[in-house]
Amino acid sequence: MSQLSDSSTHLQRLWAYITLGTTSIITEETSPMIGGLAVHNHHLRFSLVVLWVAAGVWGADIVLYYLGR
Repeated sequence: MSQLSDSSTHLQRLWAYITLGTTSIITEETSPMIGGLAVHNHHLRFSLVVLWVAAGVWGADIVLYYLGR
């Protein structure tokens, strides 16, 4: 497996994961595609992108469900 890009720090990668997770409910299909591009360019890890996007969508769906209920 290739090394992650040395140009981004741990804080920048953490911010990217958080941003993917929090915006995934608004941008829907765009967040996984952007995360996939970042993985392809070796900026982020695939498993963490999947985890953060899934958690963001799932968490937002739960909150919206209870708000609507």
